[in-house]
Amino acid sequence: MINVAVIGAIKQGKSTLINTILDYKINNKTGKYPEVAAIVKESGSTTQTPAPYSNPLLEGIVVWDMPGIDGFCHKMDEYLDKFEINSDKFDFFVVVISGEITTDAGHLIRELYKREMPFYLVRTHVDETIRKGQRLRKEERDVFNGVRDELHQQLHLLGQSFEPINGSVNIKYELYLVDGLERDRYDMKKLLEDIKNDLP
Repeated sequence: MINVAVIGAIKQGKSTLINTILDYKINNKTGKYPEVAAIVKESGSTTQTPAPYSNPLLEGIVVWDMPGIDGFCHKMDEYLDKFEINSDKFDFFVVVISGEITTDAGHLIRELYKREMPFYLVRTHVDETIRKGQRLRKEERDVFNGVRDELHQQLHLLGQSFEPINGSVNIKYELYLVDGLERDRYDMKKLLEDIKNDLP
């Protein structure tokens, strides 16, 4: 059994991403997800405790919606300890952002690095960023690559403030740019394939 922890601030698209990973779709008639799917709220998450989700058709994977990291900042170690986010309980970690790497997200990445816990960094809402770029007459591919390059640069600059482990700073991550609702656009397909490859 693979346990995946999905971590991030509120209103980053975590629940929508979880439903897409588990292949839960919005019903065209009701406009809602199935009752067993992760709860998506326009006002942001109110999750107070880790919530596990699974799909009987996708054996071997449980995706956990973790409480928001908002406000923990320099106390991110307390957040990870409080919710038992560690390599003994979870097989891998998905850090969700919807724009640039915020202060809270930066402290989360720092703490994952210190604990030598590799993670997937998923940048949601890239479709909205592309639409904004197109209104400025930018090409979709240029906007997409620009977002990717900027995040790699932010992680590089962030890593310069980290203490070396075994003589070097090596942030172990994979970066994906996605539209949370679409399984076949941008990097979502690769994200799903990589998760599938991690299944037992």
